[in-house]
Amino acid sequence: MTLKTVPQRTTLMDILSRSTALTDSAPELPSLGAPPATAPAWEPEVEAALERLDEALSPNLLPANVELIARAVSLAHDAHDGIRRKSGEPYVVHPIETTIILARMQLDADTLIGGMLHDVIEDTEVTLDDIEANFGARVASLVDGVTKLGQIPWTGDSLDGRSLAAREKEQQAENLRKMFLAMVDDIGVVLIKLADRLHNMRTLDAMPREKQVRIATQ
Repeated sequence: MTLKTVPQRTTLMDILSRSTALTDSAPELPSLGAPPATAPAWEPEVEAALERLDEALSPNLLPANVELIARAVSLAHDAHDGIRRKSGEPYVVHPIETTIILARMQLDADTLIGGMLHDVIEDTEVTLDDIEANFGARVASLVDGVTKLGQIPWTGDSLDGRSLAAREKEQQAENLRKMFLAMVDDIGVVLIKLADRLHNMRTLDAMPREKQVRIATQ
C-alpha cells in the first residue's frame, strides 16, 4: 500500500522571504513603484507579528490567496514605513495584529487583506484605485467601508470634553446602529472595524489616562 504524500502548506513567511514573491503574485502597484528586488529586513516586532499571523492563517487557504495576503503585507509595510505608534512599535504591527484577529475567526482571504490594508487610504498615499487594481473590487469596497465607518463620531466624544448623558448615549448608539445598517453592504466591513478597535483596546497602556478612558468608553 502506497501512502499519498500530503503537500506542505504554503506559508506566509516562506513567500515573504522569496525575493520574487511579490512580482509573481500580483502586478506592480501603479503609484508605488516596483516591488523590492530582495526580501525586506523585518524589524523584530514586525517579524514576530508576521509569525503569529502565519500561525493564525487557515490551512485551507489557497496558495494564491496566501500570496495575495503576502502582497498586502508588503504594501502595508511600505506604505506605513517610518511611522510608529505611541508605544514606539512600527505602525504596521497594528494592521498585522488586526488581521491576526480576523484570521483566528477563520474569515476569507478578501477580509484578511482588507484588514491588512484598512488604514492605508486614510493615512498614506495609496489610493482606492490602487487597491482595486491589485486586490479586486471587494477588497477595495471593504477598505472604503472601514474608512467611512472611521468617520462616524463614537459614543463618548463631545465637543466640550464632558461625558454625554445616559439618554444621549443610548440615542447615539441607536444612530450608530442605523448607520451601520445603512452603510454596510458587507459584514466584513464591521468585522474589520471591530478587530481594529479590539487591538486598539489591547494597546491602551501607551496612551494618556484620559484618552484610555475615552476610548474604553467607546
